[in-house]
Amino acid sequence: MPKDKTATHIKLTECMRKEFFEKGYEKASLNHIARMAGITPAGVYRHFESKGEMFISIVQPAADALENCCREFVSGMTDELDSKHRFEKYRPYDMGWFKAIIDIIYDYYDEFILLISGSVGTVYENFADSLVKMEENSTNSMLAHLDESGIEHTEVTQEQVHIISSAYIKAIFQIICRKLPREEAVDQFAFIYRFFGEAWKAYINIGSLF
Repeated sequence: MPKDKTATHIKLTECMRKEFFEKGYEKASLNHIARMAGITPAGVYRHFESKGEMFISIVQPAADALENCCREFVSGMTDELDSKHRFEKYRPYDMGWFKAIIDIIYDYYDEFILLISGSVGTVYENFADSLVKMEENSTNSMLAHLDESGIEHTEVTQEQVHIISSAYIKAIFQIICRKLPREEAVDQFAFIYRFFGEAWKAYINIGSLF
């Protein structure tokens, strides 16, 4: 659907955001949104086909930005390792990835709160699971490169990869839900990133390579 820049559409979008941010998707009322916007419920459908489409229009830019950033990091990490085929100069803490993530989160702060706590019943209700899956892929890529490079390490099961990946994503979500100032969030995210990274290196016994 082409983006509508009419005054009615802009007003409707403002009312949608207010309703979803206050109530989440399930409790949000299309009729109430229409009343706030000063149009009929039928008038809403001239702008959006459904309440689900309304929700998507609000959160999709945030979700896409975060997922794309994560994919770029995983791709960049793989390219870095492929180009050297060794780990001695690999410095994930120096890539500035966590700062890029914080920038995205705080640029779309309300949208991420909505994705985390108000997306049940939408196509984004499993948003956290998709991020966990990307983190699992990142970890599995690292383990595969260790094997390909002939570097001995402690064996890790897929169940363990999933458990730690889930804990990592939940820890990130805790930063968001605590509504910390951006500067403090950067420090807390760095703490989480280093905590999990160092724990992984210690567990699989490759700390001397970094």
